[in-house]
Amino acid sequence: MAVAFSVTGAMVGNATTTTLDIICPSGLVTNDILIGFINSKENQVVTFPSTEVDGIGAWTKFVESNNTTAQRVTIAWARVTDGTNASGNTVSVTK
Repeated sequence: MAVAFSVTGAMVGNATTTTLDIICPSGLVTNDILIGFINSKENQVVTFPSTEVDGIGAWTKFVESNNTTAQRVTIAWARVTDGTNASGNTVSVTK
């Protein structure tokens, strides 16, 4: 089976709180893969959910790179375990 791009979510930003809420796109189906990209200033470490929540499996970080004290890029993925439940849900990432 070939890999195909399906949908994209909205870009969000939050400079004043410790939680970044990412809204999942609609139209997700079971076994879709979600990829989250976070760019944080001041080398802030971010934490994705580590257990299944609302039809989305545990998130796994696969890139975490910093530029000394200026910024950090974190990329993580998760598998959709229930597409009907996951569509439109919020994933809370803490920083």
